[in-house]
Amino acid sequence: MVRIAFFLVLASSALAATGDAIDPVMGKPVSELTEEDKAIRRQRIMEFQGGMIEVEPQGPRFCILDCRKNDDDIPEKVASDFLGKFKIGVMAVREKPEAGDILALIEVTDGSEEAPVLAIYPEERRATVNSGSILRQGAAEYARRLERELWRAICFVGGAGYSPSSNSLVQPIFTLEELDAINSKGVNMVTISQLAPLFAKCGVRKGSKISYRNAVRQGWAPPPTNDIQRAVWEDEQRRKAAQGREDPPAPGDK
Repeated sequence: MVRIAFFLVLASSALAATGDAIDPVMGKPVSELTEEDKAIRRQRIMEFQGGMIEVEPQGPRFCILDCRKNDDDIPEKVASDFLGKFKIGVMAVREKPEAGDILALIEVTDGSEEAPVLAIYPEERRATVNSGSILRQGAAEYARRLERELWRAICFVGGAGYSPSSNSLVQPIFTLEELDAINSKGVNMVTISQLAPLFAKCGVRKGSKISYRNAVRQGWAPPPTNDIQRAVWEDEQRRKAAQGREDPPAPGDK
């Protein structure tokens, strides 16, 4: 396996703007790299890193408890979008899980038409989205409005305030028509960053992507699944041994 100093691999991503710079992976000017060179370069970096692995969110999760008679998949879609866009754990369920698994509870109810659409109880880490009131105010927009109110509920109960960005769903609105007028499908990273204090207090870690080599260095990598990862594992053990540190053999070894 070709070995490349890790800091050089990271630095190589900044070379695109300087065509005469020497690429540290290929050892030639960036401007002279052919398509074949670029393919070899990607392969070498992949071999060094061992590929990327997904890290699932850790700790309790936001829980959308669907108490409606309706059986659509709107809560599941919101949960999937939060995980896909922000690596935040959200579960959509019909039965309430154990309390220790819940970061904050968002109940979706068939409440009375007179009850508020969205109610937030921050001290209890609980919110209620009243689908009955949403339906009363327009069946044609029901699905879109419910999805948006679930986004707002998760953010507000998680500790986010109103966003300074006009295209964010967490705005001070007073009617569902005003919610419809917001030109956004979700929220931005400024809003998501406001959830950090709750995450820290409750032991939540967002999901992420990380190279296999970094996972090995941090001590929690899963067992190698191919020769490339095996080579990365063994290379890291040699490096640690040279520094006077001893690590266990790769998971799965006798």
